[in-house]
Amino acid sequence: MIDKCKELAAYARSIRSRIIATILLAVFCAGTVFAAATASYTVTVVDDGQARSVITTRSDANAILEQAKVEIGADDKVDLSAFISGEDSTITIYRAKNVTVSDGEAFSKSIVAAGTVADAVAKSGMTLKQSDVLNFPKDTLLKEGMSISIQIAFPVQITADGKPQTVEVVGGTVEDAIRAAGISMDEDDESTPAKDQPVTDGMEIRVDRVDYQLRTEKETIAFKKLTEKSVSMYTDQRKVVQKGENGEKEVTYKDRYVNGKLVKTTVEL
Repeated sequence: MIDKCKELAAYARSIRSRIIATILLAVFCAGTVFAAATASYTVTVVDDGQARSVITTRSDANAILEQAKVEIGADDKVDLSAFISGEDSTITIYRAKNVTVSDGEAFSKSIVAAGTVADAVAKSGMTLKQSDVLNFPKDTLLKEGMSISIQIAFPVQITADGKPQTVEVVGGTVEDAIRAAGISMDEDDESTPAKDQPVTDGMEIRVDRVDYQLRTEKETIAFKKLTEKSVSMYTDQRKVVQKGENGEKEVTYKDRYVNGKLVKTTVEL
């Protein structure tokens, strides 16, 4: 009977130990979770180029901006690409600006936009092609009253070495368009229209490969026979005073080839 009582007492102590251990573990975990939940970190708020630091325990970006007493307008832009909740990171705010977007011809629009030049162009409804040219880099931050101009590219067709190709340019000369197409020309090559002519929408340009070759040939020089009159001879008679012989000379020719075909030959003096 005594042994049985001892067993029951030991069992009771074991249960009590387990309960205490469980309670302690729960308290420890709760404390850890609470500490993690309340751990502070630093968020850098860049507001229209001005940076300030906010020490916070909040996880939501809007709540952090509210804590920092930052108000966001309807046309302002909040960039959270560099924000990581719970970690030192950055929230960037772009304030709306009044800007104008135009193509220098038919399109011109005044808008309220925030962010970069690319953001303003997109909001204006214009679609940029890869060959179009802006008067500012796309990632330029907008400024109040900024005037953004777009040069719209147009196609020109260039044929060189028998291969036609189309390139898009925003202006310049025929030579500029040929260079934009990646076509090289040496000093003798020619283009139609001429290289210094301005390009126009839909222009067709031809590049001609011009080569010159020199060649030397021997040619016969016909002899001349010298004669003179003599008082001892009849009127229609002549006396040979020097017999002639055929001579020989070297003549240098300059041949002009266009796209591999001989088109002109001149004598080099």
